[in-house]
Amino acid sequence: MRVALAIMRIQPLHKGHTLLIQRMLEDNDVVIIGIGSAQLSGVMGNPFPWDIRKQMIDRVFGRRLPSTDAIEDLQPSDRLRIVPIADIGAMDDTSDWVNYVLEKIESMKMPLPTDYYGGSKIDARWYWPYFVGESPIEYNSSEETIIDSGDRRIHLLNRDSNNFISATEIRTLIEMRDPEWKLWVPARIHDIVEEHYPGKFRRAIHADEFPETAPDGTYLVRDGIRFQWIQNQWKPIGESKTFPKAT
Repeated sequence: MRVALAIMRIQPLHKGHTLLIQRMLEDNDVVIIGIGSAQLSGVMGNPFPWDIRKQMIDRVFGRRLPSTDAIEDLQPSDRLRIVPIADIGAMDDTSDWVNYVLEKIESMKMPLPTDYYGGSKIDARWYWPYFVGESPIEYNSSEETIIDSGDRRIHLLNRDSNNFISATEIRTLIEMRDPEWKLWVPARIHDIVEEHYPGKFRRAIHADEFPETAPDGTYLVRDGIRFQWIQNQWKPIGESKTFPKAT
């Protein structure tokens, strides 16, 4: 049985992630996605909590019940497992990180991985000793490099083979309220991103009327006064001088 592992932060899930996960599902019996920096949320670079990131994966890759096609009724895939992986401050020259990841997988009663998927040898440096050791065989193609030790493998997918933008660039588009972000994020999770992206990081809304609700921290400018959605109400916080109008 082939069991694939990839670690990704999913901030948010984007088309680069979905391409990788789909490839893993095609090539393996079980796929384990470790959601990295699981302890972080509501901060720059890590806006979404881990459970919302898991919801994104379930929404895109979940299986529908036979009785309905409703997105709300998607169930987690039988072959796709998700594990929260927190940062532990491991050093590059130790096996602490890979040991932590494997122990986390075992603690959740999942099979140990045989294949690791990443985007570069730098990404894979933590996993090299466990998966391929010192004398692996390397196979190269235009799409990926496979480092094979016999029982275990590392797959390095060529990021240059697609034209996807980075998660950092996607977050910038979201924060600027530029709808182009939707081109890079699966349509099924657009509503999750809109609902849960912290409003405090996004460009202020300019409006003549107050919306009935908004994501926590959202800024709004009305008649030159800046407001913020806090504790389920719009609260004035002063004159608007630094929040340009969203386009």
